[in-house]
Amino acid sequence: MPVDYDLVIVGNTPAAQVAAAAAVDLSARVAWVMPYRATSCYAHLYPHALHQASLKQSAHWDAHYPWQYAQATVGHFAHWSAPVLLAAQGVDIINGSGEFSQKSQLAFHTDQRRLTAKKYLLAMGSQPQIFNIPGLSQTGYLTLETLSTVVKSEKIPRRWAIIGTEAIGVELAQTLCRLGCRVTLLLESDQVLPEEDPEAVAIIQAQLEAAGVILFTQVVVMKVGIQEGAKYLVVNDQNIYVDEIFLAAPARPLVADFGLGNVGVEYDDQGVLVNQRLETSNKRILACGSVCGKVLGGYDGEHLAEYEAKLAVQNALTSQPQSTKYFHIPWVVFSDPQLARVGLTVGSAQRRFQQRLVFLQADYLDNPKAMMSETNVGFIKMVVRRNGQIVGATIVGPDAAELMQIIALAIRQRLHIETLSRFPGVTLTHTHLVVAAAQQWRRPSLWLQIMEPILEWLSVVRHKLAGEAAKRGGGKWQV
Repeated sequence: MPVDYDLVIVGNTPAAQVAAAAAVDLSARVAWVMPYRATSCYAHLYPHALHQASLKQSAHWDAHYPWQYAQATVGHFAHWSAPVLLAAQGVDIINGSGEFSQKSQLAFHTDQRRLTAKKYLLAMGSQPQIFNIPGLSQTGYLTLETLSTVVKSEKIPRRWAIIGTEAIGVELAQTLCRLGCRVTLLLESDQVLPEEDPEAVAIIQAQLEAAGVILFTQVVVMKVGIQEGAKYLVVNDQNIYVDEIFLAAPARPLVADFGLGNVGVEYDDQGVLVNQRLETSNKRILACGSVCGKVLGGYDGEHLAEYEAKLAVQNALTSQPQSTKYFHIPWVVFSDPQLARVGLTVGSAQRRFQQRLVFLQADYLDNPKAMMSETNVGFIKMVVRRNGQIVGATIVGPDAAELMQIIALAIRQRLHIETLSRFPGVTLTHTHLVVAAAQQWRRPSLWLQIMEPILEWLSVVRHKLAGEAAKRGGGKWQV
């Protein structure tokens, strides 16, 4: 039966927009269904804009200015990313919700239309998960989606409680302290960013406390309420009084109300299940971004969602499908100093490669630019196999996000560590830290060069046998 489009995209997210633009570049007939959402799909930019405003803070500005600046910045970005620009290029923009059905043929039904296509792409995104804390819903709280509503407040909150281990909590806590707020950060874990390199996290945590953040670790919020006009949290049998509560909560994929079960798309609380080509259990329907949860990438982020969106469009519309490769995609916490990671952490690399690793480290303390600017706290740590393959890196310090792009590109291009060591990095830049770390690598002895492939082959065989044994035993084997 004839179809209306080559691709129908469902979702009001930046990833959906990237997908629509990528499909236009392939000269495809595209429909973009944009379900209504109460907040801007660019809400994730608000904390970063607020951070930039905090750097501009002046004693002559009132308390509303940073929030107004952030809102204007996000609004400006959304204006230049408006769907009308894609509509001018031929994308059929459809506002409203809908669901899938498969009566006579696979289709997506909106309030006004029945859309049929060769392929469909799910890019609905996610929303913050709300903690099950007694009294929380009655007391009120903010999430990343609703943070911008503070600008409408007659009185800007001065005392904040931030609950949760997500990176946004660390970033926002530091920014709010810079704006003169009193911030309490409440964590169930024993440290901030529990999945990251402990040495790097120690620096971030020390900087948070130096900035004035009151840090509670390994605690559980037992109750939330309102007393005499102030919000309070019961933590370890003591009351913490604040003006506002922010939930740094994990995202929950938006999978309900789209009729996915009607067309055989499998999903659970973690998101839509996809394979390495981003195909769902219904091969005509693909998915990208945070609606897939953290199943494949291990972390989420808008840059990851955009990477998946472009790959999904290519797989949906061309005869040259590709599999996802997350190994070279960096992840960044925009704290001060920044923390960036790519590839394997030290712990995960040790579990995978046992002792066949070399760790290379360079400290900001030894970098001329860092010394002159008095921002010399931090380091770069690279994880390298003894054959010279770069498998991961962690950077904590100024410009960490920028420096990590170099290492991410090196990993993607499979550059040998010696290639980085010979790069003529400019001395009076932070970039020279990458070169300084790489220059610590020493070529292994001839005996190790001969034995390394043999040891690697034995490791692969051992893992394969262990996996087969686990399957026979009915268990799930993990490396």
